[in-house]
Amino acid sequence: MKTKIIILAATMFASLFVNAQISVGVKTGINFADASLSGISETLLPDAKIINTPLAGVNLQYRINEQFSFQPELNYAQRGFEAKAGTAFNVLDFNIPVGIKAITKVNYIELPVQLKYKFTTGNVQPYIMAGPSISYATSGTIREVASAIIDINLGEQDINLSNKNFNQWEAGGRLSAGVAFKTLLGEIQLEGSYYHGLTDFFTNPIVDVHAYNKGFSMQLGWAYHF
Repeated sequence: MKTKIIILAATMFASLFVNAQISVGVKTGINFADASLSGISETLLPDAKIINTPLAGVNLQYRINEQFSFQPELNYAQRGFEAKAGTAFNVLDFNIPVGIKAITKVNYIELPVQLKYKFTTGNVQPYIMAGPSISYATSGTIREVASAIIDINLGEQDINLSNKNFNQWEAGGRLSAGVAFKTLLGEIQLEGSYYHGLTDFFTNPIVDVHAYNKGFSMQLGWAYHF
């Protein structure tokens, strides 16, 4: 009985894709990377600010029917944030800010798996996508900058991702919306996407500090249907 159920389920699953059409796509864009910082005393934590980072990737689209498709991707995404601490001095009634900021950038290989729905089937196709994502951090840097009247670069150092406080594997969720334009040479795609990490990429149990990645991205893509 168990074998029959497995065969039936496999047959039903295969029937969804027997008539599916495949497209291969590439994309590139900019990521407005940010992070959520929390801890035992959030008033002592610096505010995370958005930084602009690159992203690029490839994807496969398995079309189930005219409107629904299944889209796994393989992306390079750089995530991070800027943290700043400092004060200001009053000189001749002018406030001169003095402080230091740390710019964190971590390079990830990301595998999102999304379900895509197209609202129309014409030459202009608005769509939405959503699904889970698994990422792996390959490398990262922290750049320190002293800020007064001008910014002074204090240097850059590699992040030791093997440190037990860092989590190289990250699970997250992605929600996207865009519009596709059909052309004779393929499909041009304009897309906006929001990502939020569901697992912390940094944690310090001693002071109960946690950091989660998040960010919004804008992307330009091209896909060819087979």
